[in-house]
Amino acid sequence: MTSHASTNPLTPAALVNSLTPRAIINVFHRYATAGVLASFPKTGNTWLSAMLRHLIVDAYNLPAAKMPKLFISDHRPSEIWRIPFGIPLIYHSHFITTAKGAQPHLGNMLEIMAPFRDTPMVVLFRDAKDVLVSYYMEVVFREPEARFSGTVDEFAHSDTFGVKKFVAYYNALAGFRRTGGPTLITRYETLWANTLETLRQNALFLGIRGLTDKNLKHAVEQCSMENMRRIEMASTPENVVVPDLFRPAREHNDAFRTRVGGSGNWRKHLSPEVAGWVDDYVNRHLDPFFLESRMDMPTSRDRTV
Repeated sequence: MTSHASTNPLTPAALVNSLTPRAIINVFHRYATAGVLASFPKTGNTWLSAMLRHLIVDAYNLPAAKMPKLFISDHRPSEIWRIPFGIPLIYHSHFITTAKGAQPHLGNMLEIMAPFRDTPMVVLFRDAKDVLVSYYMEVVFREPEARFSGTVDEFAHSDTFGVKKFVAYYNALAGFRRTGGPTLITRYETLWANTLETLRQNALFLGIRGLTDKNLKHAVEQCSMENMRRIEMASTPENVVVPDLFRPAREHNDAFRTRVGGSGNWRKHLSPEVAGWVDDYVNRHLDPFFLESRMDMPTSRDRTV
């Protein structure tokens, strides 16, 4: 049987992507990336990145249509080219495999992160109990086919998705950042309680300039839970404005990314015994790097492209 795929000409972007060695892109990222936004799944990355996108559009006078394409999420050169000239080059990723039915794993996480050792990095952190409940809803109800079969309590114990993976992820990050560049740990609970000032801090840390109180208030208002849910309800993968924020294929209340905000929702889903075990596991095994209030502000690395 003859394959027709080889007869289709590559687009210019695809051709460059296929010909550019990963090492070249790594060097580019090492010296040109202004900041990195790293997060374990379900720690608030969609919300924070949406607000940052609004800030960039306002501060740099960009059309709203540019909003989905303001961050880099992989190493393809075409992703870099699409970023408007003059704004900070921000790399946004979980750095683990989570999409398209793949089981999440740490894999070569640190290898992918290697070019960003000295780059200012925002690391999102959230109460593990809320993370696990939200993550459970994602893999059981949002995705076209559930990737886990069992209860929320069983999910918390899962080696593939549970608290052991959560702790291993952050411990790997701690080892990577302890001898690396400036790091800002942003706690979801702080972002929720004091959104505007926490957003300002994150934006400045990532090199976003030209901010005003009006810009910040507008970003917070546009990304309220009500507005984010409205956007999610109205969006499809084809017309999505905020990446990954589109109506789920499965009609289930727990399938939405904007399912519930704030903290403490775990109380409705985790048993007291498992919640206590999760807290104990985190307290005993999580690197102290993430148990301290920490903000190493960049000094000489205020870089834009």
